[in-house]
Amino acid sequence: MKFLASPGPHGGLTIRELPVAAPHCLTSRARNVACNRNKQVKGIPALADISSTTDALGIVSEELVLGPSGLTSTDQSTQVEQEGTSGRQSFNWHKQWYPVQFVCNLDPKVPYAFDLLAQQLVLWRDGEEQWRCFEDRCPHRLAPMSEGRIEPSDGTLMCSYHGWRFRGDGTCVDIPQSLNAKANAAACSSSRASIKTHPVKIAQDKMWVWADSSPSNFIDCQMVQPALNPFLADIPGIHGVDGREMIQMDRPLLRDVPYSWDSLIENITDPSHVNWSHHGHIGERGDEMSGHMRMTPGMQPQNIPWPQHSWSMAVESFVKRGGGMQKWEVHYFAPNLAVWYLAVPWGRAYLTLHTVPTLPGRSRVLASVYTAAETVPWFLRLVFKHFTIGWWDHIHGGNTILDGDAQLILGQTYANIEERSPKDAYYMPAQADRLVSRFRRWLENEGGGGPMAGMPLPPMERRKEVLLDRWHSHTAQCKTCQRGFKLVKAAQLAAVALAVVLAWGLAAALGQGVAPLSKVSACILVGMAACGAAWVALRRLAQGFVYVEWNHALND
Repeated sequence: MKFLASPGPHGGLTIRELPVAAPHCLTSRARNVACNRNKQVKGIPALADISSTTDALGIVSEELVLGPSGLTSTDQSTQVEQEGTSGRQSFNWHKQWYPVQFVCNLDPKVPYAFDLLAQQLVLWRDGEEQWRCFEDRCPHRLAPMSEGRIEPSDGTLMCSYHGWRFRGDGTCVDIPQSLNAKANAAACSSSRASIKTHPVKIAQDKMWVWADSSPSNFIDCQMVQPALNPFLADIPGIHGVDGREMIQMDRPLLRDVPYSWDSLIENITDPSHVNWSHHGHIGERGDEMSGHMRMTPGMQPQNIPWPQHSWSMAVESFVKRGGGMQKWEVHYFAPNLAVWYLAVPWGRAYLTLHTVPTLPGRSRVLASVYTAAETVPWFLRLVFKHFTIGWWDHIHGGNTILDGDAQLILGQTYANIEERSPKDAYYMPAQADRLVSRFRRWLENEGGGGPMAGMPLPPMERRKEVLLDRWHSHTAQCKTCQRGFKLVKAAQLAAVALAVVLAWGLAAALGQGVAPLSKVSACILVGMAACGAAWVALRRLAQGFVYVEWNHALND
């Protein structure tokens, strides 16, 4: 097996496989598929293979077969996989890129703590304006580096417990408790004084972190590309792969959710739940066509990192906002991306859903929606570009959608613990569950059970104010919503201040002999009532940043 390394278009190395014969271990049909991959032209989707299977009832159904496990085409990343105990190749969850935050939400002056695959990590920007990722514990006495500060004098990260300072490569440069310069240099030179580091990169407006912290991680990460949206170009600005300008239909949304990563993937690749879980918002359960859904294997883009671990479905379903039956697509691209290619009144839009396994029973979702600018009516283009109120969209849009799913998926997550195999425990007789069925088979057979399989889950949390908490899971990590919350609270204070001024004016007017039932008094009283109503409305709006009650039984 031979590879060619060359400079990449945006820095780093591009590792390319030289054309070789198909592996001898594959069947003749698999060899043909593997060889054909090397002949595919970049940008032209490869048709998925379709095979027929017969279930216990004798019903023949089509199954999406994405080819043998092996190397991707010459313009794709090479695989970094590990052999399982059974001899079957198992997907290596640690040797992957994960998007942990939108760049627009990061403050270069403050370290940012996050979890990834049960690892506590911290992002920070050094004096050379390069983003770095450390293990979130000081080698001295394991205090969190995320509580440290970035020294303005030299751009090092200082532990706030005892003042140890570290360069971007993880090496310690100062231990204040050393007796003299020689002792300081000797102590800092020890490998035990260094912090483990993780590679980082910025792509498609997200900060990506390589999950593995082994000594070879900065080499391994060059061999795997992140799961970017294959319909968007990885260049400054937002453009499609065909060069067309793309615009965001809303502001990017990040939310930590209280359920497992595999349950999250099931949810975002399951369009059939929308008309029930999100009734009255983006769904409609009462229409006679609400349950109709046809799913067939779809076209898969070529420019993805793991084509043999990814799949696509063409969907025909009832869409409330579309006013009837719509044809669209759902894609899953390993390890962490789902894309919904949706029909909108002016054309098509891409709902991009990146997922992150953070802790056992916990995960994170990063959502954004893009559409081609040239297809959008000019007035809507102005709204999307300049007049979209991001925090309003988050309160009444993305967060409301995620709240509608939370309790349902949480119960599913913990019910799955009792089953040896969710794939076998589920009863899925309809086509609508094809993507879920495909994902579960892959996760069990090739994914090792999931990124944190075998780790115990924390006790099940049933308090709604914790499950549906928006402040810690979203608002505290979203600059748009932080600004919105401050604006709403300031408007509340302004309403109170105006009411006080009006009350003082009314008292002064009455003191000067103005009749209580005069027009002046009435106008002042109306103004005070308006201030009171505004304060109540603003208080309710502010609550939307923190917690909103959700009850499916009362959602009529």
